Amino acid sequence: FKNAIDLGCNNGYGFKKYGNPFVDSHIVLVDFASGCIREAKRLFKKKSNIDYINLDLVKPWPKLGRFELVCLCQVIQHMPNLEDAETVFEKASKLLARDGRMLFSHYGTQKKAPVEGEFSNGLFYRRCSLDRLEGLIHANRLEIVRFKEVGKDYNFILKNND
Repeated sequence: FKNAIDLGCNNGYGFKKYGNPFVDSHIVLVDFASGCIREAKRLFKKKSNIDYINLDLVKPWPKLGRFELVCLCQVIQHMPNLEDAETVFEKASKLLARDGRMLFSHYGTQKKAPVEGEFSNGLFYRRCSLDRLEGLIHANRLEIVRFKEVGKDYNFILKNND
């Protein structure tokens, strides 16, 4: 990949494990928590190809450009409500370059949607069924290239066909 963005990068360790494919790539790491951004900067202090952005994904985004890889892993379940989660997913989808890929994972998705309005600890994932996620993916004109269920996690690799 020529460039990549990790939305909700936390401390950067998740992105670091991918390692070698990104040696010559321009990387953008984004997180809401300034402490996580500081930790990521320490982790990658010898890397000059990485930019860091402290950003609340629910608020308006600056112009970020287009990316061959967009990572949105374990993020949308932290959104305060379903509408914000869907908006973040849609905005992340628009960052994809033509034929770009999105690495998307979601924790705790239930196969059956619970009663509308039901929350557990205020987290979005308790309200989102796998069917709803797939509908969101297709509504944003993405193609599921690979899907894997690992424990309670749902992992997608999505392709932009726009």
